[in-house]
Amino acid sequence: NHTLVVIDQSVSNSEHEYELNWHFDKEIDFDLEQNSLHLRDENETIGFVEFFVDSDVEQNVWRGSEDPFRGWTIDGYEELNSTDNWGIKTNSLAKQFQSVTVFSLTEDRPIVEILNDDYNNLVIRITVENEVWQLEAENTTMFNSIFQDLTSFNVTSQDVEL
Repeated sequence: NHTLVVIDQSVSNSEHEYELNWHFDKEIDFDLEQNSLHLRDENETIGFVEFFVDSDVEQNVWRGSEDPFRGWTIDGYEELNSTDNWGIKTNSLAKQFQSVTVFSLTEDRPIVEILNDDYNNLVIRITVENEVWQLEAENTTMFNSIFQDLTSFNVTSQDVEL
């Protein structure tokens, strides 16, 4: 299996709304479920996307939309091609936005668990196709210093029978 974990964060000195956009190849179809996508290619499951966020969000899917301008790629000089855009926007003002997105190219939906409520020291467990991974991300928030670096990642993997 192929699994990618993306931890996004944005920090500002003032409060405002945040927006996260994911673009997908035009050959991929998907169903938007609550905080997740079921990815398909010609009605065959090719993967899943699981999304976790620390605030209330609104989700939309656009394909070639002009208002708002979303769901486009450019393959050549001034040539627009429509594609799917999954937009995630906060419903309230905040100084910080953090999310975890797990992309998994598997036929079975992975089980993703955020094991704690501390976004500064995340512990995430991912169970997919008889494997269990645990990801620990320490010092992931930048509330105290915008220039603070992510200091460590620890990933463990083990085979398990389910």
